[in-house]
This record gives sequence, structure tokens and C-alpha cells, in this order.
Amino acid sequence: MKNLFILFLTLTLSSSTLFAEDTHTETLSLFYHQEMLMQRINKSYAAITLGFAKKLNEEQIAADAVELAENLGDLEIYAPTAEMRQSVKTVELLWARHYEMVSEAKYSKTALRDLLMNNKELLEANEEVENQLVTYITTQQKEATPRIDLLQKIGAENLAVQQISTLFFAHLAEVDYDNLIGELGQLVINYEVVMIELLEATEELPSVKDPLLGTLTKWEDFEKVCANIKKIERTGLDYSQALGGSTWISNELEQIMTMLIDTEGPVLASD
Repeated sequence: MKNLFILFLTLTLSSSTLFAEDTHTETLSLFYHQEMLMQRINKSYAAITLGFAKKLNEEQIAADAVELAENLGDLEIYAPTAEMRQSVKTVELLWARHYEMVSEAKYSKTALRDLLMNNKELLEANEEVENQLVTYITTQQKEATPRIDLLQKIGAENLAVQQISTLFFAHLAEVDYDNLIGELGQLVINYEVVMIELLEATEELPSVKDPLLGTLTKWEDFEKVCANIKKIERTGLDYSQALGGSTWISNELEQIMTMLIDTEGPVLASD
């Protein structure tokens, strides 16, 4: 794991993939993917702390860390303003510190609590990059605003589903983390509210709405497990649903992002 931390730094500093042929929306999609990877690494760490599928999760952490290093380097290269480059560098530094905590592989309740607390600062730094990126894109391309709004909502869902899994595993591991249940419950509520907004906004865009509808059954199964947080009801919980279900939903959401980006012309009837 420590060798991976060195690899992370090397890849971040040496990445040379340019965005000359990529659109702004593809870059935004890349940003949401890297943010999801950070949260999926947290999820895998939390699952290991609970004692679930250690080998599988360590392999997932290793793969995600390498991909994330490449993505962060790409995002810094793309950043069109000095302010955004500085914000991306801040994320890189925070992530390096965060991943160092992961790479120590302590897998204790205290270590997981520290990781969750550190994640708050990481989320805030990522939000700053997102805000700057969205502002820049919509300033450059006013007509892209409806598409960007949809991408933001899908990106939020992609992030939330990994956070829900992480907090679910942390709760079962009895991690001492203030308002854990409250945060988990609010993430579930927010996910469902945003999904309704997405379905309403894509009413006349079946290429996006239909696959969104296709995620609902998996979400129901996933939510049924992750919302089941009372100790007396833990017997028979399917941990693999919390682990794999969140990854499946994320993969589907990212494919939907790609469909939305590739959709030609206005994405909403009102455009």
C-alpha cells in the first residue's frame, strides 16, 4: 500500500494527457468520476474495517488509487484559470494526505473515524473545484447550462451512493462519529429527491430518462440494506449489496452522463 502512495505522487506529477480534443462537459464528467473514486476508496476501507471482503477491497483501493492519480493530473492540466489550478492543487494535497491515512491500513475504528473526519475537508475542497468549473463552463457556453445542471445532479447522486455505503459500514463497525446516522439518512433522502428532479427534467429525453429509471430497482435493494441500521435488525444483512450495489449504481450513472454529453442539440424541451 505504501508503494502505491509513491506511485500516486509520481503519476500526479507526471501526467501529460491534454484536453485539447475534449469538451468542457467531458472534463466535468471526469471531475465527478475522480470524486466518486475518492469516496469509493473510503467505502472499501470502511468495509475492511468491518471485516468484510478484505482482499477484494484492497484490490479495489489499489486500482482506484492509480486511476485517481491519473485523473487528478489531467484535471490540473485542463484548469483554464489560475484560481482553478490552485483549487485543484489544494485537492491534490488534501488527497495525498488522505490517501496516506488509507495506505497505513490500520483498519481500526479510530482510524476510520479519522478518515471520515478528514473526508469533510476533502469534500469541501472538491466542491470548490466543481463550483469554479461549472461557473467557467456556463460563462463560456451559456447554452450548456441545462446540460450542466443535469450533470451536476447526476454527479451528486454518484457521490452520494458511495458515501451512503461508507457510513453504513462505519455504523456497523460502531465507529464513534457524531451524527453518523443523521448524515446517512439525509444522504438517502437527498438521493431520492434529486432522482425525482432528474426524472422530471428528462421527461422528454428518453435516452437519459429510461436508463435512470433502470437504476431504480437496484437503488431500492441497496437502500433497503443501507437504511437498515438498527442493531436488532442486522442479522442476515447482505453486505455485498451495500458494497457492489453502490458500484453498480455509480457505473450506470456514469454511463448516463456519457449519454447526456453525447446527446446533440438542446437537452430540454424548453431550451
